[in-house]
Amino acid sequence: MKQKSKKLIILFIVSLIMILGFATIVKADGEFKLSKDSEDVELNRTKYLYCENKPTGETITWSSSNNDIASVDSNGQVTAKAIGTATITATAGSQTATCIINVVYSSYVKSNITDVVLVLGEYESKTITITATDYNHKDITNPEVQWKSSDESIARVDSNGKITAVKAGTATITATVAGGTKDINVTVTDAPTFTDFSKAEYELVKDGVSRVNLHIKNVTNNSDRLYYCITAQNQKPEIKLKDNGNIDTSDSKWKTFGYNEKDGYLYASQLEEYVQLNQDLYLWIIDQEKFETNYYDDNGNSIGYKTQYVVSGQKLERLKYPGYAETFTSSTFMTHDSTQIIYTIPYAQQTERKFTLKIGKITDKNILNGIKNNNGDAWNSLLEYAKNNNAVYNNKLTTNKTSSFAEYGTNFGENRDVIQLKNLENSAYYYMYVVFDDENGKYYPVSGLTLAKASVHNNGDWYLFFLGNDDFKWDDFGVVQTGTTTVDGKTTGTTTKENTKKSSSPSKLPYTGATTIGLTIVVITGFAVFFKVKNNKYKGL
Repeated sequence: MKQKSKKLIILFIVSLIMILGFATIVKADGEFKLSKDSEDVELNRTKYLYCENKPTGETITWSSSNNDIASVDSNGQVTAKAIGTATITATAGSQTATCIINVVYSSYVKSNITDVVLVLGEYESKTITITATDYNHKDITNPEVQWKSSDESIARVDSNGKITAVKAGTATITATVAGGTKDINVTVTDAPTFTDFSKAEYELVKDGVSRVNLHIKNVTNNSDRLYYCITAQNQKPEIKLKDNGNIDTSDSKWKTFGYNEKDGYLYASQLEEYVQLNQDLYLWIIDQEKFETNYYDDNGNSIGYKTQYVVSGQKLERLKYPGYAETFTSSTFMTHDSTQIIYTIPYAQQTERKFTLKIGKITDKNILNGIKNNNGDAWNSLLEYAKNNNAVYNNKLTTNKTSSFAEYGTNFGENRDVIQLKNLENSAYYYMYVVFDDENGKYYPVSGLTLAKASVHNNGDWYLFFLGNDDFKWDDFGVVQTGTTTVDGKTTGTTTKENTKKSSSPSKLPYTGATTIGLTIVVITGFAVFFKVKNNKYKGL
Protein backbone atom coordinates (compact mmCIF):
# COMPACT_ATOMS: atom_id res chain seq x y z
CA MET A 1 0.00 0.00 0.00
CA LYS A 2 2.79 2.29 0.91
CA GLN A 3 4.60 1.29 -2.20
CA LYS A 4 1.57 2.16 -4.35
CA SER A 5 1.17 5.64 -2.81
CA LYS A 6 4.80 6.36 -3.40
CA LYS A 7 4.42 5.50 -7.07
CA LEU A 8 1.41 7.82 -7.41
CA ILE A 9 3.33 10.70 -5.89
CA ILE A 10 6.24 10.15 -8.26
CA LEU A 11 3.80 10.04 -11.22
CA PHE A 12 2.21 13.35 -10.17
CA ILE A 13 5.56 15.08 -9.89
CA VAL A 14 6.67 13.81 -13.30
CA SER A 15 3.39 14.95 -14.85
CA LEU A 16 3.75 18.44 -13.34
CA ILE A 17 7.30 18.75 -14.66
CA MET A 18 6.14 17.72 -18.11
CA ILE A 19 3.30 20.25 -18.06
CA LEU A 20 5.59 23.09 -17.01
CA GLY A 21 8.16 22.10 -19.57
CA PHE A 22 5.53 22.02 -22.31
CA ALA A 23 4.26 25.46 -21.29
CA THR A 24 7.80 26.79 -21.50
CA ILE A 25 8.25 25.26 -24.90
CA VAL A 26 4.94 26.84 -26.10
CA LYS A 27 5.91 30.23 -24.77
CA ALA A 28 9.28 30.10 -26.36
CA ASP A 29 7.71 29.22 -29.62
CA GLY A 30 5.26 32.40 -29.56
CA GLU A 31 5.87 35.48 -31.86
CA PHE A 32 8.14 38.13 -30.39
CA LYS A 33 6.48 41.49 -31.00
CA LEU A 34 5.71 44.97 -29.62
CA SER A 35 2.37 45.94 -28.13
CA LYS A 36 1.42 47.93 -31.29
CA ASP A 37 2.47 47.76 -34.90
CA SER A 38 2.03 51.53 -35.33
CA GLU A 39 0.95 54.46 -33.18
CA ASP A 40 0.34 58.22 -33.45
CA VAL A 41 2.28 60.10 -30.81
CA GLU A 42 1.73 63.82 -30.21
CA LEU A 43 4.71 66.10 -30.64
CA ASN A 44 6.90 66.41 -27.49
CA ARG A 45 5.18 63.46 -25.79
CA THR A 46 6.96 60.42 -24.29
CA LYS A 47 5.44 56.96 -24.39
CA TYR A 48 6.56 53.43 -23.50
CA LEU A 49 6.48 50.46 -25.88
CA TYR A 50 6.10 46.96 -24.46
CA CYS A 51 7.33 43.62 -25.77
CA GLU A 52 5.27 40.49 -26.06
CA ASN A 53 6.69 36.93 -26.06
CA LYS A 54 10.13 38.01 -25.01
CA PRO A 55 12.59 35.12 -25.55
CA THR A 56 13.77 33.56 -22.31
CA GLY A 57 17.08 34.83 -21.08
CA GLU A 58 17.46 37.44 -23.87
CA THR A 59 18.16 41.16 -23.32
CA ILE A 60 16.07 43.69 -25.27
CA THR A 61 17.87 46.42 -27.19
CA TRP A 62 16.06 49.40 -28.73
CA SER A 63 16.72 51.63 -31.74
CA SER A 64 15.03 54.27 -33.95
CA SER A 65 15.24 54.68 -37.70
CA ASN A 66 15.26 58.50 -37.27
CA ASN A 67 16.23 59.92 -33.91
CA ASP A 68 15.39 63.47 -35.12
CA ILE A 69 11.73 62.46 -35.38
CA ALA A 70 11.37 59.91 -32.57
CA SER A 71 14.05 58.57 -30.21
CA VAL A 72 13.85 55.60 -27.83
CA ASP A 73 15.80 54.80 -24.67
CA SER A 74 16.95 51.46 -23.25
CA ASN A 75 13.65 50.99 -21.47
CA GLY A 76 11.52 51.39 -24.59
CA GLN A 77 10.45 54.98 -23.82
CA VAL A 78 9.79 56.84 -27.05
CA THR A 79 10.11 60.65 -27.32
CA ALA A 80 8.30 62.39 -30.23
CA LYS A 81 10.61 65.17 -31.46
CA ALA A 82 9.37 66.34 -34.86
CA ILE A 83 6.51 65.80 -37.24
CA GLY A 84 7.16 62.75 -39.37
CA THR A 85 7.52 58.96 -39.21
CA ALA A 86 10.17 56.80 -37.53
CA THR A 87 10.39 53.05 -36.97
CA ILE A 88 11.22 51.84 -33.46
CA THR A 89 12.90 48.40 -33.34
CA ALA A 90 13.23 46.07 -30.34
CA THR A 91 15.85 43.27 -30.67
CA ALA A 92 15.99 40.16 -28.48
CA GLY A 93 18.77 37.82 -29.57
CA SER A 94 18.07 36.89 -33.13
CA GLN A 95 14.46 38.15 -32.99
CA THR A 96 13.20 41.73 -33.72
CA ALA A 97 9.93 43.56 -33.29
CA THR A 98 8.96 46.97 -34.77
CA CYS A 99 6.45 49.77 -34.28
CA ILE A 100 5.92 52.64 -36.69
CA ILE A 101 5.69 55.93 -34.77
CA ASN A 102 3.78 58.79 -36.49
CA VAL A 103 4.61 62.05 -34.75
CA VAL A 104 1.61 64.40 -35.05
CA TYR A 105 0.30 67.63 -33.57
CA SER A 106 -2.34 67.75 -30.91
CA SER A 107 -5.88 67.42 -32.24
CA TYR A 108 -6.47 71.00 -31.04
CA VAL A 109 -5.92 73.17 -34.14
CA LYS A 110 -6.50 76.92 -34.10
CA SER A 111 -7.16 79.52 -36.81
CA ASN A 112 -6.99 83.31 -36.66
CA ILE A 113 -10.67 83.46 -37.64
CA THR A 114 -13.34 80.79 -37.90
CA ASP A 115 -16.01 82.65 -39.87
CA VAL A 116 -15.14 84.61 -42.97
CA VAL A 117 -17.41 87.06 -44.82
CA LEU A 118 -16.29 88.14 -48.29
CA VAL A 119 -18.02 90.82 -50.39
CA LEU A 120 -17.85 90.68 -54.17
CA GLY A 121 -16.30 93.84 -55.55
CA GLU A 122 -15.45 95.10 -52.07
CA TYR A 123 -13.55 92.58 -49.96
CA GLU A 124 -12.97 89.46 -52.02
CA SER A 125 -10.11 87.60 -50.32
CA LYS A 126 -8.90 86.66 -46.87
CA THR A 127 -5.84 84.70 -45.76
CA ILE A 128 -6.28 82.25 -42.90
CA THR A 129 -3.48 81.48 -40.45
CA ILE A 130 -3.41 78.03 -38.84
CA THR A 131 -1.68 77.35 -35.52
CA ALA A 132 -1.10 73.79 -34.28
CA THR A 133 -0.31 72.75 -30.69
CA ASP A 134 1.89 70.04 -29.20
CA TYR A 135 1.19 67.57 -26.42
CA ASN A 136 1.90 70.30 -23.83
CA HIS A 137 -0.54 72.74 -25.55
CA LYS A 138 2.31 74.90 -26.79
CA ASP A 139 1.57 76.76 -30.05
CA ILE A 140 3.49 75.66 -33.11
CA THR A 141 3.45 78.27 -35.87
CA ASN A 142 3.65 77.65 -39.60
CA PRO A 143 2.61 74.00 -39.57
CA GLU A 144 2.30 72.23 -42.88
CA VAL A 145 -1.35 72.54 -43.89
CA GLN A 146 -3.45 70.88 -46.55
CA TRP A 147 -6.36 73.08 -47.73
CA LYS A 148 -9.67 72.12 -49.28
CA SER A 149 -12.91 73.94 -50.22
CA SER A 150 -16.27 72.23 -50.01
CA ASP A 151 -17.48 74.28 -53.02
CA GLU A 152 -14.91 75.94 -55.27
CA SER A 153 -17.68 77.59 -57.32
CA ILE A 154 -18.30 79.82 -54.28
CA ALA A 155 -14.89 80.13 -52.63
CA ARG A 156 -11.44 78.89 -53.63
CA VAL A 157 -8.42 78.41 -51.36
CA ASP A 158 -4.74 78.16 -52.32
CA SER A 159 -1.81 76.40 -50.65
CA ASN A 160 -1.12 79.46 -48.49
CA GLY A 161 -4.61 79.61 -47.01
CA LYS A 162 -5.79 82.54 -49.13
CA ILE A 163 -9.55 82.30 -49.65
CA THR A 164 -10.98 84.05 -52.72
CA ALA A 165 -14.66 84.76 -53.35
CA VAL A 166 -16.17 83.51 -56.61
CA LYS A 167 -19.92 84.03 -56.25
CA ALA A 168 -22.51 84.60 -53.54
CA GLY A 169 -23.16 81.60 -51.30
CA THR A 170 -21.61 79.59 -48.46
CA ALA A 171 -18.77 77.09 -48.35
CA THR A 172 -16.52 75.38 -45.81
CA ILE A 173 -12.74 75.58 -46.00
CA THR A 174 -10.98 72.71 -44.21
CA ALA A 175 -7.39 73.04 -43.00
CA THR A 176 -5.71 69.68 -42.27
CA VAL A 177 -2.49 69.26 -40.30
CA ALA A 178 -0.85 66.09 -39.00
CA GLY A 179 -3.10 65.07 -36.17
CA GLY A 180 -6.08 67.40 -36.65
CA THR A 181 -8.34 69.57 -38.81
CA LYS A 182 -9.95 72.98 -38.63
CA ASP A 183 -13.08 74.12 -40.49
CA ILE A 184 -13.61 77.76 -41.55
CA ASN A 185 -17.10 78.84 -42.54
CA VAL A 186 -17.15 81.19 -45.55
CA THR A 187 -20.04 83.45 -46.60
CA VAL A 188 -19.80 85.34 -49.88
CA THR A 189 -22.26 88.22 -50.43
CA ASP A 190 -22.94 90.61 -53.28
CA ALA A 191 -21.77 94.21 -53.02
CA PRO A 192 -24.51 96.76 -52.24
CA THR A 193 -26.22 98.69 -55.03
CA PHE A 194 -25.81 102.45 -54.89
CA THR A 195 -28.31 105.19 -55.72
CA ASP A 196 -28.36 106.25 -59.38
CA PHE A 197 -28.02 110.02 -59.92
CA SER A 198 -27.41 109.86 -63.68
CA LYS A 199 -30.76 111.53 -64.46
CA ALA A 200 -30.95 113.79 -61.41
CA GLU A 201 -32.23 117.36 -61.67
CA TYR A 202 -30.92 119.90 -59.16
CA GLU A 203 -32.65 123.13 -58.15
CA LEU A 204 -32.06 125.65 -55.38
CA VAL A 205 -35.42 127.01 -54.20
CA LYS A 206 -36.52 129.62 -51.69
CA ASP A 207 -38.25 128.37 -48.55
CA GLY A 208 -40.22 131.06 -46.79
CA VAL A 209 -38.60 134.44 -46.23
CA SER A 210 -34.88 133.72 -46.17
CA ARG A 211 -34.33 129.96 -46.21
CA VAL A 212 -32.95 128.11 -49.22
CA ASN A 213 -33.37 124.40 -49.95
CA LEU A 214 -31.99 122.09 -52.59
CA HIS A 215 -34.43 119.81 -54.42
CA ILE A 216 -33.14 116.80 -56.37
CA LYS A 217 -35.66 115.12 -58.66
CA ASN A 218 -35.56 111.99 -60.85
CA VAL A 219 -33.75 109.93 -58.22
CA THR A 220 -35.08 106.68 -56.80
CA ASN A 221 -34.30 106.74 -53.12
CA ASN A 222 -33.30 103.21 -52.10
CA SER A 223 -30.36 104.17 -49.93
CA ASP A 224 -29.77 103.43 -46.28
CA ARG A 225 -28.39 106.93 -45.95
CA LEU A 226 -27.27 109.72 -48.28
CA TYR A 227 -24.85 112.40 -47.14
CA TYR A 228 -24.05 115.66 -48.90
CA CYS A 229 -21.36 118.31 -48.68
CA ILE A 230 -21.21 121.70 -50.45
CA THR A 231 -17.90 123.31 -51.31
CA ALA A 232 -16.86 126.56 -52.96
CA GLN A 233 -14.21 124.82 -55.07
CA ASN A 234 -14.41 121.75 -57.25
CA GLN A 235 -12.22 119.76 -54.90
CA LYS A 236 -13.35 116.45 -53.44
CA PRO A 237 -13.86 116.75 -49.67
CA GLU A 238 -12.30 114.26 -47.28
CA ILE A 239 -14.36 111.41 -45.86
CA LYS A 240 -13.66 110.28 -42.32
CA LEU A 241 -14.97 106.84 -41.42
CA LYS A 242 -15.49 105.23 -38.06
CA ASP A 243 -14.15 101.76 -37.27
CA ASN A 244 -17.26 100.05 -38.63
CA GLY A 245 -17.19 102.00 -41.89
CA ASN A 246 -19.93 104.41 -40.84
CA ILE A 247 -19.21 108.00 -41.87
CA ASP A 248 -18.01 110.36 -39.14
CA THR A 249 -20.22 113.48 -39.14
CA SER A 250 -18.79 115.01 -35.97
CA ASP A 251 -17.26 117.91 -37.92
CA SER A 252 -20.69 118.75 -39.45
CA LYS A 253 -19.16 118.83 -42.92
CA TRP A 254 -21.37 115.98 -44.12
CA LYS A 255 -25.12 116.23 -43.61
CA THR A 256 -28.02 113.94 -44.46
CA PHE A 257 -30.76 114.39 -47.04
CA GLY A 258 -34.46 114.28 -46.37
CA TYR A 259 -37.00 112.76 -48.75
CA ASN A 260 -40.36 114.17 -49.75
CA GLU A 261 -42.52 111.07 -50.13
CA LYS A 262 -45.48 112.94 -51.60
CA ASP A 263 -43.67 114.67 -54.45
CA GLY A 264 -40.80 112.21 -54.72
CA TYR A 265 -37.65 114.27 -54.36
CA LEU A 266 -34.60 114.48 -52.12
CA TYR A 267 -34.03 117.72 -50.30
CA ALA A 268 -31.32 119.45 -48.34
CA SER A 269 -32.49 122.21 -46.00
CA GLN A 270 -31.10 125.53 -44.81
CA LEU A 271 -28.49 126.14 -47.48
CA GLU A 272 -28.76 129.91 -47.12
CA GLU A 273 -25.39 129.98 -45.35
CA TYR A 274 -23.80 128.88 -48.66
CA VAL A 275 -26.09 130.76 -51.04
CA GLN A 276 -25.64 134.15 -49.38
CA LEU A 277 -21.91 134.04 -50.10
CA ASN A 278 -20.41 135.24 -53.38
CA GLN A 279 -19.04 131.86 -54.46
CA ASP A 280 -19.67 128.90 -56.71
CA LEU A 281 -21.45 125.94 -55.15
CA TYR A 282 -20.35 122.36 -55.82
CA LEU A 283 -22.35 119.41 -54.55
CA TRP A 284 -20.85 116.13 -53.35
CA ILE A 285 -23.05 113.18 -52.37
CA ILE A 286 -22.00 109.99 -50.62
CA ASP A 287 -24.20 106.92 -50.59
CA GLN A 288 -23.68 104.75 -47.52
CA GLU A 289 -25.03 101.22 -47.82
CA LYS A 290 -25.15 98.51 -45.17
CA PHE A 291 -23.62 95.15 -46.00
CA GLU A 292 -25.78 92.04 -45.78
CA THR A 293 -23.34 90.80 -43.13
CA ASN A 294 -20.50 92.63 -41.42
CA TYR A 295 -17.02 91.52 -42.42
CA TYR A 296 -13.64 91.79 -40.69
CA ASP A 297 -10.94 93.67 -42.56
CA ASP A 298 -7.22 92.85 -42.42
CA ASN A 299 -6.85 94.92 -39.26
CA GLY A 300 -9.57 93.01 -37.47
CA ASN A 301 -12.15 95.81 -37.65
CA SER A 302 -15.77 94.83 -38.15
CA ILE A 303 -17.00 96.68 -41.25
CA GLY A 304 -20.74 97.15 -41.62
CA TYR A 305 -21.08 99.89 -44.25
CA LYS A 306 -19.89 100.67 -47.75
CA THR A 307 -19.41 104.33 -48.64
CA GLN A 308 -19.10 105.63 -52.18
CA TYR A 309 -19.32 108.96 -54.00
CA VAL A 310 -22.41 108.98 -56.23
CA VAL A 311 -22.24 112.69 -57.11
CA SER A 312 -18.88 114.43 -57.45
CA GLY A 313 -18.57 118.17 -57.97
CA GLN A 314 -22.04 118.88 -59.39
CA LYS A 315 -22.09 122.64 -59.90
CA LEU A 316 -25.36 124.14 -58.73
CA GLU A 317 -27.03 126.91 -60.69
CA ARG A 318 -27.14 129.99 -58.51
CA LEU A 319 -30.47 130.95 -57.00
CA LYS A 320 -31.74 134.16 -58.56
CA TYR A 321 -32.10 136.80 -55.90
CA PRO A 322 -35.35 138.75 -55.52
CA GLY A 323 -35.47 142.06 -57.32
CA TYR A 324 -37.24 145.38 -56.74
CA ALA A 325 -40.23 145.04 -54.41
CA GLU A 326 -39.74 141.30 -54.06
CA THR A 327 -36.80 142.12 -51.80
CA PHE A 328 -39.23 143.15 -49.03
CA THR A 329 -42.05 141.25 -47.35
CA SER A 330 -45.56 142.66 -47.06
CA SER A 331 -44.99 142.94 -43.31
CA THR A 332 -42.52 145.77 -43.82
CA PHE A 333 -43.67 149.08 -42.33
CA MET A 334 -42.27 152.33 -40.95
CA THR A 335 -43.95 154.66 -38.47
CA HIS A 336 -42.96 157.45 -36.14
CA ASP A 337 -42.68 155.00 -33.23
CA SER A 338 -41.77 151.66 -34.82
CA THR A 339 -39.69 150.25 -37.66
CA GLN A 340 -39.89 146.82 -39.27
CA ILE A 341 -38.12 146.17 -42.55
CA ILE A 342 -37.95 142.49 -43.50
CA TYR A 343 -35.89 141.39 -46.50
CA THR A 344 -36.42 138.21 -48.51
CA ILE A 345 -32.78 137.60 -49.39
CA PRO A 346 -31.03 134.32 -48.45
CA TYR A 347 -29.81 134.91 -44.93
CA ALA A 348 -28.25 132.71 -42.27
CA GLN A 349 -29.24 133.53 -38.72
CA GLN A 350 -26.62 135.31 -36.58
CA THR A 351 -25.05 136.78 -39.72
CA GLU A 352 -25.59 140.56 -39.25
CA ARG A 353 -25.51 142.13 -42.70
CA LYS A 354 -24.58 145.75 -43.30
CA PHE A 355 -26.69 147.73 -45.74
CA THR A 356 -27.39 151.26 -46.94
CA LEU A 357 -31.00 152.45 -46.74
CA LYS A 358 -32.12 155.37 -48.87
CA ILE A 359 -35.62 156.88 -48.79
CA GLY A 360 -36.78 159.77 -50.94
CA LYS A 361 -39.86 161.43 -52.37
CA ILE A 362 -41.11 160.48 -55.86
CA THR A 363 -42.29 163.51 -57.76
CA ASP A 364 -42.42 161.93 -61.21
CA LYS A 365 -46.00 160.86 -61.79
CA ASN A 366 -45.00 159.15 -65.03
CA ILE A 367 -42.98 156.64 -63.00
CA LEU A 368 -45.77 156.18 -60.47
CA ASN A 369 -48.35 155.69 -63.19
CA GLY A 370 -46.13 153.17 -64.96
CA ILE A 371 -45.70 151.12 -61.79
CA LYS A 372 -49.40 151.36 -61.03
CA ASN A 373 -50.15 149.90 -64.47
CA ASN A 374 -47.53 147.16 -64.19
CA ASN A 375 -45.17 148.64 -66.72
CA GLY A 376 -41.90 146.82 -66.03
CA ASP A 377 -39.85 149.63 -67.56
CA ALA A 378 -41.15 151.98 -64.88
CA TRP A 379 -39.19 150.05 -62.24
CA ASN A 380 -35.99 150.67 -64.15
CA SER A 381 -36.87 154.35 -64.25
CA LEU A 382 -37.55 154.36 -60.51
CA LEU A 383 -34.20 152.69 -59.89
CA GLU A 384 -32.37 155.43 -61.75
CA TYR A 385 -34.51 157.98 -59.94
CA ALA A 386 -33.60 156.51 -56.54
CA LYS A 387 -29.91 156.41 -57.35
CA ASN A 388 -29.74 160.01 -58.52
CA ASN A 389 -32.41 161.88 -56.59
CA ASN A 390 -32.00 163.57 -53.22
CA ALA A 391 -33.22 161.59 -50.21
CA VAL A 392 -34.89 162.36 -46.89
CA TYR A 393 -32.95 159.46 -45.34
CA ASN A 394 -29.64 157.90 -46.40
CA ASN A 395 -27.75 155.89 -43.79
CA LYS A 396 -25.82 152.66 -43.18
CA LEU A 397 -27.53 150.11 -40.93
CA THR A 398 -27.05 146.54 -39.71
CA THR A 399 -29.61 143.72 -39.63
CA ASN A 400 -30.86 142.32 -36.33
CA LYS A 401 -28.61 139.49 -35.27
CA THR A 402 -31.26 137.60 -33.32
CA SER A 403 -33.73 137.49 -36.21
CA SER A 404 -34.01 134.35 -38.34
CA PHE A 405 -34.13 136.47 -41.50
CA ALA A 406 -32.56 139.70 -42.72
CA GLU A 407 -34.41 142.41 -40.81
CA TYR A 408 -34.00 145.81 -39.32
CA GLY A 409 -36.60 146.25 -36.60
CA THR A 410 -37.21 147.63 -33.14
CA ASN A 411 -39.07 144.61 -31.81
CA PHE A 412 -36.24 142.26 -30.86
CA GLY A 413 -34.79 143.86 -27.76
CA GLU A 414 -31.57 144.88 -29.48
CA ASN A 415 -31.97 148.60 -28.79
CA ARG A 416 -32.35 149.44 -32.45
CA ASP A 417 -33.31 153.03 -33.09
CA VAL A 418 -36.60 153.85 -34.77
CA ILE A 419 -35.85 155.30 -38.20
CA GLN A 420 -37.14 158.87 -38.11
CA LEU A 421 -38.17 160.51 -41.38
CA LYS A 422 -38.56 164.28 -41.27
CA ASN A 423 -40.75 166.55 -43.38
CA LEU A 424 -42.84 163.78 -44.93
CA GLU A 425 -45.77 164.99 -46.99
CA ASN A 426 -49.18 163.48 -46.47
CA SER A 427 -50.32 161.25 -49.38
CA ALA A 428 -46.96 161.67 -51.13
CA TYR A 429 -45.15 158.65 -52.55
CA TYR A 430 -41.66 157.66 -51.42
CA TYR A 431 -39.17 155.12 -52.73
CA MET A 432 -37.16 152.87 -50.42
CA TYR A 433 -33.88 151.72 -51.95
CA VAL A 434 -31.53 149.29 -50.16
CA VAL A 435 -28.07 148.07 -51.12
CA PHE A 436 -26.41 145.36 -49.01
CA ASP A 437 -22.68 145.61 -48.45
CA ASP A 438 -20.81 142.72 -50.07
CA GLU A 439 -18.03 143.17 -47.48
CA ASN A 440 -15.15 143.09 -49.96
CA GLY A 441 -16.74 140.44 -52.14
CA LYS A 442 -17.68 138.03 -49.35
CA TYR A 443 -21.44 138.22 -49.97
CA TYR A 444 -23.35 137.97 -53.20
CA PRO A 445 -24.45 141.46 -54.36
CA VAL A 446 -28.06 142.24 -53.54
CA SER A 447 -30.28 145.33 -53.63
CA GLY A 448 -33.97 146.11 -53.49
CA LEU A 449 -36.40 148.84 -54.43
CA THR A 450 -39.99 149.52 -53.49
CA LEU A 451 -42.29 152.46 -52.81
CA ALA A 452 -44.66 153.60 -50.11
CA LYS A 453 -47.39 156.16 -49.52
CA ALA A 454 -47.10 158.52 -46.56
CA SER A 455 -49.81 159.28 -44.04
CA VAL A 456 -48.95 162.32 -41.94
CA HIS A 457 -51.14 163.71 -39.16
CA ASN A 458 -51.46 167.09 -37.52
CA ASN A 459 -49.89 165.86 -34.28
CA GLY A 460 -46.73 164.91 -36.17
CA ASP A 461 -47.37 161.18 -36.28
CA TRP A 462 -46.48 159.63 -39.63
CA TYR A 463 -46.78 156.26 -41.31
CA LEU A 464 -45.40 154.71 -44.51
CA PHE A 465 -47.60 152.07 -46.12
CA PHE A 466 -45.58 150.05 -48.62
CA LEU A 467 -46.63 148.53 -51.93
CA GLY A 468 -48.25 145.18 -51.28
CA ASN A 469 -49.67 146.25 -47.93
CA ASP A 470 -53.47 146.45 -47.57
CA ASP A 471 -53.21 150.11 -46.52
CA PHE A 472 -51.28 151.12 -49.60
CA LYS A 473 -53.62 152.98 -51.99
CA TRP A 474 -52.97 154.36 -55.45
CA ASP A 475 -54.07 157.83 -56.44
CA ASP A 476 -55.79 158.50 -59.76
CA PHE A 477 -53.06 160.02 -61.89
CA GLY A 478 -55.30 160.53 -64.92
CA VAL A 479 -53.75 160.49 -68.38
CA VAL A 480 -50.04 161.12 -68.36
CA GLN A 481 -48.57 162.70 -71.50
CA THR A 482 -45.84 160.86 -73.38
CA GLY A 483 -42.39 162.33 -73.23
CA THR A 484 -39.27 162.00 -71.16
CA THR A 485 -38.80 161.95 -67.42
CA THR A 486 -36.08 164.15 -66.03
CA VAL A 487 -34.50 163.64 -62.62
CA ASP A 488 -32.09 166.34 -61.50
CA GLY A 489 -31.45 167.28 -65.09
CA LYS A 490 -31.01 163.65 -66.30
CA THR A 491 -33.24 161.81 -68.72
CA THR A 492 -34.47 158.55 -67.18
CA GLY A 493 -36.72 157.15 -69.86
CA THR A 494 -39.81 157.54 -71.97
CA THR A 495 -43.23 157.72 -70.33
CA THR A 496 -46.48 156.52 -71.88
CA LYS A 497 -50.19 157.05 -71.51
CA GLU A 498 -51.89 155.35 -68.60
CA ASN A 499 -53.27 152.44 -70.60
CA THR A 500 -50.08 151.48 -72.44
CA LYS A 501 -47.86 148.45 -71.72
CA LYS A 502 -50.19 147.02 -69.13
CA SER A 503 -49.44 143.64 -67.68
CA SER A 504 -51.70 140.76 -68.62
CA SER A 505 -52.26 140.33 -64.88
CA PRO A 506 -52.64 143.88 -63.49
CA SER A 507 -53.86 142.56 -60.14
CA LYS A 508 -50.37 141.26 -59.36
CA LEU A 509 -47.58 143.35 -57.89
CA PRO A 510 -45.13 144.49 -60.58
CA TYR A 511 -42.15 142.70 -59.09
CA THR A 512 -39.34 141.96 -61.52
CA GLY A 513 -37.24 139.49 -59.56
CA ALA A 514 -36.90 135.84 -60.51
CA THR A 515 -38.69 134.37 -57.51
CA THR A 516 -42.44 133.93 -57.28
CA ILE A 517 -44.30 137.23 -56.96
CA GLY A 518 -46.56 136.40 -54.05
CA LEU A 519 -45.00 135.41 -50.75
CA THR A 520 -45.62 131.90 -49.56
CA ILE A 521 -48.79 131.25 -47.59
CA VAL A 522 -46.80 130.54 -44.46
CA VAL A 523 -44.99 133.88 -44.59
CA ILE A 524 -48.10 135.90 -45.41
CA THR A 525 -50.13 134.29 -42.64
CA GLY A 526 -47.45 134.75 -39.99
CA PHE A 527 -46.66 138.35 -40.70
CA ALA A 528 -50.19 139.40 -41.56
CA VAL A 529 -51.25 138.66 -37.97
CA PHE A 530 -48.44 140.78 -36.63
CA PHE A 531 -49.11 143.64 -39.01
CA LYS A 532 -52.84 143.56 -38.37
CA VAL A 533 -52.36 143.92 -34.67
CA LYS A 534 -49.70 146.52 -35.13
CA ASN A 535 -51.75 148.70 -37.43
CA ASN A 536 -55.27 148.47 -36.03
CA LYS A 537 -54.69 151.73 -34.28
CA TYR A 538 -53.97 153.40 -37.63
CA LYS A 539 -57.32 152.52 -39.20
CA GLY A 540 -59.35 155.53 -40.08
CA LEU A 541 -56.44 157.94 -39.63
